[in-house]
Amino acid sequence: MTVPTLWALAAEHRALAAQLESLDLDDQTIADTLAGESLALESKAQACVSVLGNLRSQASAYKQRAEQLAAHAKAKYRPGQIMQAESVPAAQVGEDYISHVAAVILEAQSVAELSPIHDDAMAACKAAGDREAAKRIKKLLLERRAQLEAQP
Repeated sequence: MTVPTLWALAAEHRALAAQLESLDLDDQTIADTLAGESLALESKAQACVSVLGNLRSQASAYKQRAEQLAAHAKAKYRPGQIMQAESVPAAQVGEDYISHVAAVILEAQSVAELSPIHDDAMAACKAAGDREAAKRIKKLLLERRAQLEAQP
């Protein structure tokens, strides 16, 4: 069984109105008959409005989620900003690397952006076996986090 569409119900309602008009009935009889026969049309119209409202809500939620994911991806993956652990030879973890990481830390605009910086830098320091560099970078990260959290 197929459910009639809003357009089909509206067409049936118009056809009934035209047929009643042609029968030379009084206005009250026509109005009462149309009112009694309009329940299916009204129900279908309300259902369509409800479905449209749900679709708009879903679209809004999807858009918001896409924006959240885009922000997360931007914060998580900053190509060229932090040297990956496997690309940092042990000899290169030192002042130059710490300065580079410090510059990237200062560019961070939110606390969420600090997490991937931390992960990449700690992995590089671990791969190089440089605990001192890891401590210094961790201190810089904590200071920047405090600054960002203190901002209004």
